[in-house]
Amino acid sequence: MTDSDQSGQHLFSADRPIRSRDEDQLYRRTFAEELARAVRGWRGNDSLVIALYGPWGSGKSSIKNMVIDALRSVPDSTTVIDFNPWQVANRAQLSEAFFDEIGIAIGKEPVASRKDRNKIVKNWKRYTARLKSGGELLALVAAPIRWTFIIGAIAVFGSTISSLRPFAIVFGAICLLAALLTKSAKITEQIAAFLEPGAEKETLEETRAAVQSELSKLSAPIAVMVDDLDRLTPAELLEMLQLVKANGDFPNLIYLLLCDRLTVEKNIQEAAKAASGREYLEKIVQVAFDVPLLDRKRVQQILFKGLDTLIADKAVSRHFNQTRWGNIFVGGLQHYFSTLRQVNRFLSTFSFHCALFKSGGAFEVNVIDLIALETLRVYEPDFYLALPKNKSLLTDVRDFGRGNRDEERQKVNALLEGVPAARADAVRELIKHLFPPVEWVLGGSHYGTDWTERWSRELRVCSEDMFDRYFHFVLPPGDLSQGIIERLMAATGDRGALRLELEALASRDLLELAMDRLEAYKQQIPLKDAVPFVTAMFDMGDQLSGERAGMFEISSTMHTERIIYWLLKEENDPAQRGAVLRDAIGKTDGVNIPVGFISLIEPNPKDENAKEEFVPAAVLQELKALCVEKIESALNAGRSPADLLAILYRWRDWAGSDGPAKYCQRLIQSDDGLLRFLRAVTVCARSHGMTDHVVSQHWYIRRRDVEAFVPFDAIESRVNSLAAGLALTTEDERALKSFEEAAERRRAGKSDEDPFRMMRGNFNS
Repeated sequence: MTDSDQSGQHLFSADRPIRSRDEDQLYRRTFAEELARAVRGWRGNDSLVIALYGPWGSGKSSIKNMVIDALRSVPDSTTVIDFNPWQVANRAQLSEAFFDEIGIAIGKEPVASRKDRNKIVKNWKRYTARLKSGGELLALVAAPIRWTFIIGAIAVFGSTISSLRPFAIVFGAICLLAALLTKSAKITEQIAAFLEPGAEKETLEETRAAVQSELSKLSAPIAVMVDDLDRLTPAELLEMLQLVKANGDFPNLIYLLLCDRLTVEKNIQEAAKAASGREYLEKIVQVAFDVPLLDRKRVQQILFKGLDTLIADKAVSRHFNQTRWGNIFVGGLQHYFSTLRQVNRFLSTFSFHCALFKSGGAFEVNVIDLIALETLRVYEPDFYLALPKNKSLLTDVRDFGRGNRDEERQKVNALLEGVPAARADAVRELIKHLFPPVEWVLGGSHYGTDWTERWSRELRVCSEDMFDRYFHFVLPPGDLSQGIIERLMAATGDRGALRLELEALASRDLLELAMDRLEAYKQQIPLKDAVPFVTAMFDMGDQLSGERAGMFEISSTMHTERIIYWLLKEENDPAQRGAVLRDAIGKTDGVNIPVGFISLIEPNPKDENAKEEFVPAAVLQELKALCVEKIESALNAGRSPADLLAILYRWRDWAGSDGPAKYCQRLIQSDDGLLRFLRAVTVCARSHGMTDHVVSQHWYIRRRDVEAFVPFDAIESRVNSLAAGLALTTEDERALKSFEEAAERRRAGKSDEDPFRMMRGNFNS
């Protein structure tokens, strides 16, 4: 994507009107050329005042520019003055600028011989000087006089203080000189024009008649384009119209006034205290035209052409779905694009935000959602600003995450309250398509959690993971870019490359987030990549935590196991699944995920409704044996898997208690080993009271977890013999405290279930 469109116009300036007929995209060239032909052919004895009416954004200035282009394309046919009163600095300069522009044009353009031009300009200057000289000359003279009084006051005050007297005199002289120099040129000009020989012998009407006579001799008319009348204040507008009316009987002067008729009529009525602004305007305008009605289909074609250019990059358009786009555009977006100005305004800002989301050859959001949200941002700003404050409402599909249904309906309706009635239906339709979780409120379908992975893969704004980036306009800190996801997916067939990518993420503390995001793609991984992919997952598993962030969160190890499970489910042959696992476990140096996954697929003998075997029973036993070898190798090498307690239980279940017991006896002989064991058997339970806003954590040790591998007394004896002053981490202190509480319950004859009863009581409180 470039900063300019195909015409070379910078996208940020796309709201500017076109400059020539060749740029016309709305088929208005013929209208402009006919208007130019009528202006060029005018030969009346009076001036002609034409009005072109149209609302803001309807293309009046573009038509004016095409008229000018057409007039200037015929040499010596028409003198054109493009006058914009809105750009004049202040009201006091309005009439001066108006007369000066006409005088300059007469003097430059080949509308008469040089001798005649000089005569016309001379009479014009005399006429305008007579109009302006009275009040303006007084104002010009008054300024130095006013300064003289001010400076005199300063001098008098300064003279009362001897130390300030020299300064006051010098300062006063400088200020007076500056005021005189500033105004002297204009004073001289006005006096010269006013006192020009012969001027004192003519009345204003006689001077005017001389101008009329000279203008009637012009070989071509003078066309004065007056744009943006509807942007003037009521007082400025009235003055401008009075200038046009005052010079309305000059021959060969043609005015083209461009404005929004309703706005001008309202302002006339306010400024002139007229009974009817329309009647006032009709006394000035002789011929009125309306901007040709826009072909909505053509405007939409221009919008689509601009969007095609902006999303031409395959990364940007990757998730573009034609059916979904059609539903969103027809149902909601089309109502916001009825003029070319609306289209250009949108495209200019969309191009900027579109560029923000391109990163590393990937696009971080869904382009359809971005288009829809940008439309709301530009044309429904209040509604748009309310969206990020309602993330949970707009993205949560979990039943336990929802409150009272009536309350949710009220919240959605509250979002819509500020939307004008004329556009309310369009916004409702956009909500339904952008945020399916609340579609049921608006009479649509209800979506469950099975949709969330698809929304995440498609980078939809309704995905809880993607929502924030749409409103931050950058990837939030700690988030995972789409470029990284795409690199991971591209490396699924190469264990080494995938492992390098994952290790790089681990170094940035993004590995667990990567497992979360990859789960949305678990059924998109090619089955042919199963062995290298599963092996890399097994390799990285020891760096993952089995802890959950909250009561309803899934741990990163569980995400990883689910990814592997659903990938292998794509293989219908259980024996082939077993072959993939045998190969991957044999190659990996990881322990946590292989052991956890084999536990996951192991049938529960107490489950009477157990489904068909994931792998053949004989293969499962073989896989367990391989896992036991990996456990013994890792622990004997001094490596400590993150989920050591689960590893010890699986080792005991699959190979008997002798090996785990001996290992734990050796482990607790050192202080570091004892603390490692205590940390392993310290577990966390979470609860959430009915009136609580946060999840409570409860850390504890169950005696049965200790006694499954080491006698409780042996651990208690070692804890009592820990070296004084031993440097302890927060986790060490928590583990020791939990063990002391377990020992106290044991001495009091309480069971291991007491912590669970306490948590249930807290939950029900």
